[in-house]
Formats: sequence, C-alpha cells, structure tokens
Amino acid sequence: MSGDGGSRYVVDTHPLLWHLSDPPKLSAAARGIFHLVRAGLAEMWVPAIVLAELDYACRKYRLPPLTKLLFEHAVLSSNFRFAPLDDVTFAIFLELEAPAEMHDRLIAAEALRREAPVITRDAELRDAGFVETIW
Repeated sequence: MSGDGGSRYVVDTHPLLWHLSDPPKLSAAARGIFHLVRAGLAEMWVPAIVLAELDYACRKYRLPPLTKLLFEHAVLSSNFRFAPLDDVTFAIFLELEAPAEMHDRLIAAEALRREAPVITRDAELRDAGFVETIW
C-alpha cells in the first residue's frame, strides 16, 4: 500500500510515541505517513494494545500524558482511528504463529484485518514477513 490518497496504516507504539514527543526519531517514510494522516489523505489505525503501551511508557518514563493528547486529537480528527480488540481481530491473532511476542502479534492481527502496512521499527515484526511494514 502506498502513501496515496485513501491509504490506511496501522501504527506500532514507538513510532506513535516519537510522533507525539520526538519526531526526529522517526524515519523519513514514517514522518511522511503521519503528514498524510494530518492532511486527511490517509487513515492511521491505533490498536488497543498500542494505546495501552503508550500509556505505560508515558507513566514509566514520566512523560507528559501523550495518550490523553492522542485521544483528544483523534476525537477531533476522523483520520486517527482507535481499533478495539474485538472478536474479529482476536480470531486473526489466534491463527498467527509469529511473531512470538504477544504485543507484536496483536498489532500484526490488526494490520491483517485492516489490510494495511504497519509503521514500525520493530525487527521481529518486520522479519515475520506476513505483514507489510514501513520504516
């Protein structure tokens, strides 16, 4: 899936955290996708596990409440969408053998459900090979 109009993406925790707090840590491709989302040219799906991990990281590292900021932004923007962990995504999750790490499998399941690439730097998720990834 390319970054043309109407594209959809699923985001992993670190790229979302960096988008909200330290954009220079993002790759050029990831920055470009977030720009498309802000411009209304693409959708960004945020899995429930990513929201939970983002909140955990903010609390652990004493960062500003970025999860609340994201939530407020998403409510105002139809281009950021929260993806609940529902029966459809969980059924896909149960079928996945890899990646072994539970959080990555949940993100991969959401990407498969949405037929969307994952914005991630995570090598295990990228190396799994069954979901498209962008970094």
